Amino acid sequence: MFDSFSKEPDHINEKGVKWWKDDFLTDHAAREDHNGISLKGITVWLVEKPNGYRTRLIIENDKPIYESQQLEGIGFRIDVLKLLKHFELKEKP
Repeated sequence: MFDSFSKEPDHINEKGVKWWKDDFLTDHAAREDHNGISLKGITVWLVEKPNGYRTRLIIENDKPIYESQQLEGIGFRIDVLKLLKHFELKEKP
């Protein structure tokens, strides 16, 4: 399996936190589901703190909205966000 943490990070902030954009999960968020819902404003990042702690973050409008160390946890959360958006749009007149 490809280890995203083995390549050079896309960004290192002033605190030494390394950031890699997760293109696969970001594309999953942007891809329309069976209801035609997409989350184009979401970016998923893999993050490594200087102490070695690794996690994934869902970022929306420059704010973290969810964190999980599990790939499946992030994918599931994206699916839940799409479902919530679907119900929200369904309720609007």
